[in-house]
Amino acid sequence: MTVTALARGYSKNTVIIDMTVMQGIRVTVEAVGRGYPKTAVTAVTAVTQRAVYPPKKGR
Repeated sequence: MTVTALARGYSKNTVIIDMTVMQGIRVTVEAVGRGYPKTAVTAVTAVTQRAVYPPKKGR
């Protein structure tokens, strides 16, 4: 599985990550740092899927 992530900083301790996982499924995850380094509370805030059409036959 390929994950492309874009991190956008909002406040000092909050990062919103937009990821495209698999075909056309986009997941937004919110990670909030809590004190310890490398410790985060994460929540999936959105999952969207764009229309993926099968290829036309004969091409």
